[in-house]
Amino acid sequence: MQTQKFEYGDTFFSFMNEFDKLERLICQKTSLYSGQPRILTVLMTEEGISLKKLAELTKLGMPSLSVSVRNLEKAHFVYKEAVPNDNRTSLIYLTAEGRRQAENFHKLIHGFFQELNDSFLKNHPDNLSEIIGMFLNTTLSYHQQLKS
Repeated sequence: MQTQKFEYGDTFFSFMNEFDKLERLICQKTSLYSGQPRILTVLMTEEGISLKKLAELTKLGMPSLSVSVRNLEKAHFVYKEAVPNDNRTSLIYLTAEGRRQAENFHKLIHGFFQELNDSFLKNHPDNLSEIIGMFLNTTLSYHQQLKS
């Protein structure tokens, strides 16, 4: 049986591989580890949230999220405060340094997407964010089909 080459799939997986490398490089440049930018991003807009809520918003598993938050605390990027009258729950907040790190990460990642958008617009009049939105919608739809 001969296997058909799927050009778009190959290109997409190459893109994802290179994007993962780029994300790791940006993490190195901002002293962050995988998953931590997602945590800091959520805390930029949703400060003072529980670990459970943070897990829901970041889509990270509780074990890796706990380790990441603990490491972010050690780096003085976040801090926890106990909820009054609740010994089991702490709320997580961003420190000034954590906000600075998150903003540095976003500046670098935004630069990548701006460059991608600019290079795309040279050849295509469409807006890259609309196309990425189409990728997302198609991905979500396909995901639902596979779950059925």
